[in-house]
Amino acid sequence: MVQKDSDDLQYIIQGSRDKGLVSLGLAIGKNKHLSRLVLDGYGLERFVHIESFFPKLSHNTSICLIELYSFRGIHINVISQLSPFFYGNRNLTQLKISDCTLGTEGCRLLALAISTHISSLTCFCIVNRTINQGHSDEDLAVIVQALKVRPQQLQELHIRDNIGSRTLGALESLLHYTTDLRYLGLNGSVVNEVVNDYMAAVLAAAMNCKLLHSLNLNQCNSNGEIMNGGIDIGEEGIDVLASALPNNNLLRLDLGGINGGSVERLKALVIALPRSLVTLNLSNISIGESEVKALAGVLKADPPLETLGLNSCGIREKGIVMLAEALANNSRLRIVQLSNNDVITSEGWQAFSNSLCDTSTVNKTYLSNHMIEKIRLHPSRGSQDVTSALELNRCDDKGLVAKKKILKHHRHFDIQPFVQWNFKVLLLLIGWLESVAPFSAEFDMNGTVEMRKLTVVYEFVQSLPELFVLTYSLQELNLLRYEQSRRRMYQMQADPDLDSRIVQVEHRLAML
Repeated sequence: MVQKDSDDLQYIIQGSRDKGLVSLGLAIGKNKHLSRLVLDGYGLERFVHIESFFPKLSHNTSICLIELYSFRGIHINVISQLSPFFYGNRNLTQLKISDCTLGTEGCRLLALAISTHISSLTCFCIVNRTINQGHSDEDLAVIVQALKVRPQQLQELHIRDNIGSRTLGALESLLHYTTDLRYLGLNGSVVNEVVNDYMAAVLAAAMNCKLLHSLNLNQCNSNGEIMNGGIDIGEEGIDVLASALPNNNLLRLDLGGINGGSVERLKALVIALPRSLVTLNLSNISIGESEVKALAGVLKADPPLETLGLNSCGIREKGIVMLAEALANNSRLRIVQLSNNDVITSEGWQAFSNSLCDTSTVNKTYLSNHMIEKIRLHPSRGSQDVTSALELNRCDDKGLVAKKKILKHHRHFDIQPFVQWNFKVLLLLIGWLESVAPFSAEFDMNGTVEMRKLTVVYEFVQSLPELFVLTYSLQELNLLRYEQSRRRMYQMQADPDLDSRIVQVEHRLAML
């Protein structure tokens, strides 16, 4: 079967008895715009004419990404079949091996292709989601060593497999020469021995990569559970990260499931988090009150962090309240994940509600957190106030979010704090009410905005009666003086009542 991606730049080739594979290979070989090709080995035994497909494919020079998916044991010859393609394509920059077991011979053929044929490779990924079906540590080490032939151009490297000391030793050596590395993913299962010392050396080498912006050490499977035998970076690895992070420009750091070591070491790591981070995942790490307090301090400083993962960290109710309160001062965070921690009580829900929409005053509602769009908490019925605030926050116009929250929760404005602005505040409030009138229907307030305008005017007059007396008196005095000057100009007879009224108004103004 052939599936063509919606952007017309990717083909996914699956098993078929159709002899049209030869023609398809020829068509792909001649295509000058195709950029991605995924070969799905599932059901490959049905490829009757597979040996005729690859020679035609080798003429293509536009493909920049090729992925081999679900190739197992007996199909390792696909690597040798692709060798002419690797050799002839100078635009191939990404090579991904997903859920494949190539065996020792297949890994050596792949290493040979990388070191001799693929001259433009910038991204290499070898990922096995089922670790016990992956490659051996020795076979992985051979592939990593092949990448050392052209280390300067490598920008992305992801290894999720059975990792041991040989792979880590080869990786450390490679990282010392990678000057352009942007992403490093290292997940998997220890297969032969304790590798803490090797991991610390790898992390030290990675932290010296000046362009590195993403470090993924997540040791959890797709279900969020820590993999059996997952890599333990050890306390020495924690220390390496804690000392190197402050001087690093990482944007994304995923430490899900690592062994956090002692409380002091993990707290030092949290304090050392770089100000540049946009995504941080600490899920499946045991986090105590001390570390939560340190993390809350980081959030209060309003870093650029947009996504924070704290699932299954054993955070108690007091810690959840501290984090919720810290969010009130944060204007960047969009997603907070707190699933499978302590059950949220009414105190916790109230803390989140106050951070997202403090309804005590109009000003505090305006200054509430309008950025967070998703909070994943322990399964419960939750708080309707929190859910409602999160729904409002999903609007990109945060100024409009603030207006809607005020419109929803403040049907009566206390005008007293603003009376020193005199008539300016009246104009501002009337203009504000007119701007939110189109959204009143969302809160079942049709027709009430006009009523609120009248209420605002009435309360303004009630709050500043002397201001209106002053204004009226000045207008009256100006009219009387104008009439007096007009009579003098036309030499009309003086009006004693007019002069008396002017004296009365001047006295009234003097009393104000």
